[in-house]
Amino acid sequence: MYQLENRELTREELIAENRNLKERLLEAEQTIEAIRGGEIDALVVERPEGEKLYTLTGADHGYRILVESITEGALILSSDDSIYYCNRTLGEMLGLPIQKIISTKLDSYVMFSEGRAQLMELINESRNCGAAKGEFLMKRSDVTLLPVNVSLNCLSFEDFEGVCAVITDLSEQKRIEEELRRNRTELELLVNQRTADLATKNAELQQEIVERKRMGEALRESQERFEILAQASFEGIGFSADGVVIDANPQLAQMLGYELSEIIGKPVADMVAPEDRELVRRYMEAGYEGCYENRLLRKDRSTLVLETQAKHFEYRGRIVRVTVMRDITERKQMDEALRKSRDELELRVRERTAELELANENLRAVPSKLIAAQENERQRLAIDLHDSIGQTLAALKFRIEHIIATLKKREHEEVLRLLNEFVPILQLYIEETSRLLKKALI
Repeated sequence: MYQLENRELTREELIAENRNLKERLLEAEQTIEAIRGGEIDALVVERPEGEKLYTLTGADHGYRILVESITEGALILSSDDSIYYCNRTLGEMLGLPIQKIISTKLDSYVMFSEGRAQLMELINESRNCGAAKGEFLMKRSDVTLLPVNVSLNCLSFEDFEGVCAVITDLSEQKRIEEELRRNRTELELLVNQRTADLATKNAELQQEIVERKRMGEALRESQERFEILAQASFEGIGFSADGVVIDANPQLAQMLGYELSEIIGKPVADMVAPEDRELVRRYMEAGYEGCYENRLLRKDRSTLVLETQAKHFEYRGRIVRVTVMRDITERKQMDEALRKSRDELELRVRERTAELELANENLRAVPSKLIAAQENERQRLAIDLHDSIGQTLAALKFRIEHIIATLKKREHEEVLRLLNEFVPILQLYIEETSRLLKKALI
């Protein structure tokens, strides 16, 4: 049996080792067939001390030397299917001494009833038809399982009829096959995963291509819209880099009295009024993006007052300053005229205010006199009203009381009753009139 290496073999190494084992198995089977047919006179056997030559002096002697030398298990089954002979290698494979293996049944070392039945079918097949082979799981003395390949063939010499068998340990081959299977499974998983990743990446790439096309189309449309906007804008728009105009819209050229081609490549400072050049230079160097006012020089050297605001963008590896300029010259002139008009108006308002304050002072005395006269008249009327009504009501009360006294003597009872009811009501009216007049006097 081969010693397993401690390291993990690669897929290519496992395939090569599996191929080597199959070749050795085929070589052993061919050697047995050659010995059986008398085609070999001597054998060269590899030993740790070197190669050794064995000559076949007799059939039995040569057979034993060969069988004991091979690395596969070898045995002979008698006519009753018991083990008639086995080599040392088979004992090592099963973990038993040869003496305990001789005379036992080969199928007793095979796991599972199906395996034992299959082995018996192969033994019978080899007796009738010659060669037969199959794979089985054999149990060792330590209860571990050993995968083997059993090659059978009929054996007949002198008066002996039996079956010879070569048992090859498939542990290493199975390990290699399992390793190959595991590697194949892992490889398939990796391939499937990689395929899925590639499909995902491909879908993402397709989506990115579609998105790039869409973005390209959107960019083209945006550029077209920008060009239309720049052409239709009432403001002047200029593009500058490193203090030099690199592009502008026709409105800016028209505002300054230039042809558009005359502005391109012109330093910005050359178009700024001398008194504002330092301000504009500082703002450009600082990247200022707020709104400010400055003056530019037209081509005819006249001054143009502008309201300016800028933004900075990265374009083809350099910073571009995009400046929007609105002509506010007329607005400034109107503001100045409005300021003068406002000053004149304020002066006139102050003069008129002084006149009104004087008139108010004169008028302020009239209401106080009127209020005093009204108050005096109100008090006088209240007093007169109080005295007049009070006296009238009192006289009326007196007369009624006199009538009542007179009627009492003449015994007009009904009239008396009515008058008696009227007197309290009259008294109530007198008191209420007095209360109201007093309230008016307060």
